[in-house]
Amino acid sequence: MKFETLFGGRKPLIGMIHTGCMHGEDMLDTAKREIEIYLEYGVYPLIENYFGTSADCEKVMVWLQEYHPKAVYGVNILGDPYEAILLAGAYGAKFIQIDSVCSHLDPEKDEEYAEDFKAVLNDFPVIVRAGVSLDTIEETFRLADGAIVGSWFKDEHVDTGHVNEEYVRQMVEKIVLRQSNLKEE
Repeated sequence: MKFETLFGGRKPLIGMIHTGCMHGEDMLDTAKREIEIYLEYGVYPLIENYFGTSADCEKVMVWLQEYHPKAVYGVNILGDPYEAILLAGAYGAKFIQIDSVCSHLDPEKDEEYAEDFKAVLNDFPVIVRAGVSLDTIEETFRLADGAIVGSWFKDEHVDTGHVNEEYVRQMVEKIVLRQSNLKEE
C-alpha cells in the first residue's frame, strides 16, 4: 500500500506506545488506554518494546487486531527489525519503524538533513522522530512527510509517563489549524 493511501493523503502524526510494566500497572491495560486516546484524536499508534519485550508488543497487537481490526498502526522491535517484520505480518501492522538507522543526528541541522534525505530518497517518505513537540510540530511537518511523537505526549513530557490526552489534543488542534491555514493561502 502506498504511503499516501495508507494515511489518507495527509501527513501522519504517530504516537508511541512504550510497552512494559511501569508504575506497577498492567502493561496491556495501560497500552489499551493510551491507544484509545490516540485513535480518538486520529493519531496512529506505534507499538514499541522500549521498556518491555517483543512478547509485550505481540499482546498489544493481538488486542488491536481483535478490537480495532481496521486501525492503522505500526511496530518497532528495538534491536530486531526482523522480529518487527514478523509481528507486522502476523498481526496486521501497516508500517514498521527501524530505529537508529541514521544514528543520532544533530537536531540543529534538521532542515539540512531533511533536504539531503529528500534529495537522495526522492519519493521515499521521511518521518521525523526525535524531539517532536508542540513547539516543533509545524516545522517538522514543513520538512518531513510525518512525525512520530514519544515523550512529548506523556505526562511531564517524559518517556516513562502515561499518554496525556490533553497533550495529544493540543498537538492535533495545532496541526488541524495549520492545515486549514494552508488551504486558505
